[in-house]
Amino acid sequence: MARKVIRAILTCCSCGLLLFAHGVEASTNAFEGVPNFGIWIRPVSQHESRDSIRIFISMNGPYDRNAIGIGRVTLGRGLQWVSGDSVHDARIGEVDSHWVIIARALGSEKTEFRASISVEKGGGGRDEMDAVLPLGFSQGNPEFGVAKEVRAETVRYGQRYRYGGEFLVPIDAPEEVGPGEIVERSSPRGIAEIVCTTCPRGESAQLPYAVFLDAAGKVRSLRYLRDEVAVSGKNISPEMIASAEKGIRGWAFNPGRTKSKSIADWCLVRVKVRGAAPR
Repeated sequence: MARKVIRAILTCCSCGLLLFAHGVEASTNAFEGVPNFGIWIRPVSQHESRDSIRIFISMNGPYDRNAIGIGRVTLGRGLQWVSGDSVHDARIGEVDSHWVIIARALGSEKTEFRASISVEKGGGGRDEMDAVLPLGFSQGNPEFGVAKEVRAETVRYGQRYRYGGEFLVPIDAPEEVGPGEIVERSSPRGIAEIVCTTCPRGESAQLPYAVFLDAAGKVRSLRYLRDEVAVSGKNISPEMIASAEKGIRGWAFNPGRTKSKSIADWCLVRVKVRGAAPR
C-alpha cells in the first residue's frame, strides 16, 4: 500500500517539487556552501484526518549509486506512531529512498514532524540535514505549515562545517541555523591598512579574504581568494599575503547572530597592503 502511495506522489509531482530545499539536479553548485542534497517531507494530502496523518519523505542527492542514506523521522509532542519506518536506510535516488509514515494526533496543540538524513560519503565524509514540517489545527482538523530546513552540515576529514551560503563555515558541533535565520552577519569592527616591512616601498595591493569566525567573533581561519586576484593579472608576493593574514588576525570582528544567539559565520574583507622596505 505504501509503495502505491509513493508511486502516486512521484507521478503527480514534478521533479522540481520533489527536491526539498535545494535542487538535486544542480549537482554542481556555484557556491560550496549550498547543499546539493536534501530530505523532503510533506503531507500526502492537505486534508488528512486526525487519526491517519500520512507523511511522505524522500532522500535526494547526487551521490554514487552505492551511497546509503539513513533517514530518521521523529514525532513531535501530541503525535502517536501508527505505521511506517522511523529509521529508513536506502540507496539515495532509488525508489526505496522514498517512504510514507502514518501518525495519529492525540490533541490539538501545535507540533511538528522532524526528518533527518545522514549520508556517508567515504573517507570519513558525511552529509547531514534536518527538516521540520509544522502541524497545527483549525477547528480540530490538521493544518500543515511549510516544511523548512533547520540544519545542513557536512563532515570532511574530521572537521564539521555548516552550509553557510557562499562558503562552508567550520563549527565544533551540530547546530540548528536554518536559511534566513541569520539576522546580523559577521563584520570587522574596523579595517586598517597593513604595512609589509619586507615588501619593496611603493608596492601595494588590495587582497580579498574570506574570514571564518567563531561565535565569539574570534578569527578561526582565513582563505585568500586567489582566483579573484588572478583575474586582475596582478602578481602578489608571498610576503604581502603573509602580512595581510597576520594583520587580519589582529583585527576585532563582530560575530554573526540569529535572533537568539551569536554563531560562527564568515565575512569578506579587502585589505590594503603597502610595502615599506627600501628598494
